[in-house]
Amino acid sequence: MVKRILLSGLLCTLPAWAAPDTTTINWTVVLPNAAPATSGTVMATLSSAGTAPDGGSSSVVVSRTSATIAGNGAVTMALVPNDIITPSGTYYIFHYDVRTPTLASWNEKRSVVTAPDPALISDAPLLDPPTGTATPVSTVQDEGSSLTRRTRLNFTGKAVACSDNTGTGTTDCTVVPNGTIEVNKYATGGSGTQGSPWTSASGTGGLTEAAATCIATGCKLHLSPGYYKLTAMASFGAGVFIEGDDANAAILVADPSFSGASILRWKNPVSDNSFAGTAIPGVGGRNFALNCAGVAAHGIDVFKAYDAVTFDTVTVVDVGDAYNAFRFEPNTAYSGSSVSQTLLMLNTYAIHKNAGATGAVYYFQNMQEMTMVNVKGFGGYATGTGACDVMYFENCRGVTVIGGAVAISTGTGIHVKSTATGYSIGLVFDGVTFEAVGTAMLIEGVTDYVQDVVVRGSRKQEGSVNPPVASTGGFVVQRLNRGYLDVPGFTMTVDANSSDVSGRVANLPDLTSDSGTRTQIYATQDTGHSWTQHAFNGDLGLFPNDSSGPEIHYGHAARTDYWRAFWSAAAGSEFGFQLRYVTTGAVSKRAAIFDSAGGVHLYYNDVDTIVTTATGVTITGNATATSFRASAGSTSTAGQTVWAKASTACSTACTSLLGSGGSCSDSVPMDGTNTPLGNCSSTSGLRLCECY
Repeated sequence: MVKRILLSGLLCTLPAWAAPDTTTINWTVVLPNAAPATSGTVMATLSSAGTAPDGGSSSVVVSRTSATIAGNGAVTMALVPNDIITPSGTYYIFHYDVRTPTLASWNEKRSVVTAPDPALISDAPLLDPPTGTATPVSTVQDEGSSLTRRTRLNFTGKAVACSDNTGTGTTDCTVVPNGTIEVNKYATGGSGTQGSPWTSASGTGGLTEAAATCIATGCKLHLSPGYYKLTAMASFGAGVFIEGDDANAAILVADPSFSGASILRWKNPVSDNSFAGTAIPGVGGRNFALNCAGVAAHGIDVFKAYDAVTFDTVTVVDVGDAYNAFRFEPNTAYSGSSVSQTLLMLNTYAIHKNAGATGAVYYFQNMQEMTMVNVKGFGGYATGTGACDVMYFENCRGVTVIGGAVAISTGTGIHVKSTATGYSIGLVFDGVTFEAVGTAMLIEGVTDYVQDVVVRGSRKQEGSVNPPVASTGGFVVQRLNRGYLDVPGFTMTVDANSSDVSGRVANLPDLTSDSGTRTQIYATQDTGHSWTQHAFNGDLGLFPNDSSGPEIHYGHAARTDYWRAFWSAAAGSEFGFQLRYVTTGAVSKRAAIFDSAGGVHLYYNDVDTIVTTATGVTITGNATATSFRASAGSTSTAGQTVWAKASTACSTACTSLLGSGGSCSDSVPMDGTNTPLGNCSSTSGLRLCECY
């Protein structure tokens, strides 16, 4: 009995046992593909032994706790928070072992805190993964096919970039689409704002560093929206394409301290002088802007562009005075063909910075098979007018320019030049706008012809600039062989070295001069007169719409004292088709004129009488007469004349000449007597009949 009392007393005097406080964590286990786990376990292991308060003393913390993953992925665990465990610095390693819907396992290093309670797993921050050997990936698959299991996973290729994330305790791998490389990831300074553009050690805003990671066949450099500062030239090889998200969202800006021949340059780094070592295919850019800031450098320069070269929605502004916004030129390191080919330009825009700029805005040399659509170039604008060629094509062939505009320069809108035999052939300019340019187009064969040039649908716009160009100039043709220029509204000049050129101007005076060989330049209308073309019964007719005297002439344009055939539509004109030998446009020498009644009138300068003799016919003129009408017989009735052969009466001959209403007035025998017969019925001998 005593013993029991003593035991009872002892039990009453011992303190009640108490466990350390815990934090309840509730979360859902999710697989890497975002699907919830449906079965498995989660085990939380304390990183090192420790104690935690349990009331008046401390107790050892349980080192390992496990929980089952429910069918909906839910897990609940009660863990002693690390912030009350001694020694400090402990953490839990959560090991996930998922069985369904797929096998998966991984570890997470987390620190559990006292509050909140209950908590989510996100309230227990991730820490750096523990050192040592990590649990290996269970299975790696390639397109669904399992690969041999290894303890290490190695990523290769520039399209995958991995780095250790100390904040999340993970290794992050970024897979970029189609080999795209983010340029701003290689910037070492700046935030991408206009006041703080991205910069890099190369001085190219990360472009050079990003391009250095490209694979041998090229890559796409992606420009995130923002500003990139360039103090040095960015150079690229074959296959490098620069692309932004939207037009003008990414802006490359040349710093005033810029040094280099070009701001952006595509040029194959030559190791030999072979074609493969110098040509540069598959390059270009899309959706970005380049501000040249007026520095002494070309904007975009491509050497021996060869196949699949594209520039789409690229803007180049504030180009330096003597430099080009876009420049395509041969690579002289190659001793073979200097030709570049297959270029597509879409919706590009370029403009010089200062008034009086002399460098062509677009410069193309030895380029073939190229197409430009809606490409615009300005010699100047807000700061004044340029003095440059807006588009310059030297020794180019197979060129098509559709739409777009050339503007604001006292120089030439489009300059086509040939300096070598067989180049500059096959150029088409369709629907181009010429705005305030000194000369709309200069076609210039220097040592050989420019050949096969077609110009259609050109639009003139005078524009309003400061200072203004007086007016848009015309088309100047020098040494062009085979061309068609349909340019109403513009003037045209064709030199003596040109041949086989046809075309159209609005008014005859717009053809300033035409000294070419086998040229056919038509005027749509003469000044003040209009004409209508009409087809009927398979024939083409040309009819005047007014009666003020327009005429169609066929003759030698450079000779006013030459035979000329023309048709006159002057009001009240007695005659239609005329064959003249003219000096000033009036009847001045011999002429044969056909009137509307079908009669033939013979004219000779200052003649009014005709005398027949036994030896022939003598025509005598006086000082005042300017023409004559031949009259037969001695009667006062003057009429048209007709010759009647033997056995034909003059009455019959006159009816044949004038129709059923024609009558004979008199007749003269052609026997040398000059004796009027006084009748029209004789059929003897050859007679001259007077008809009315």
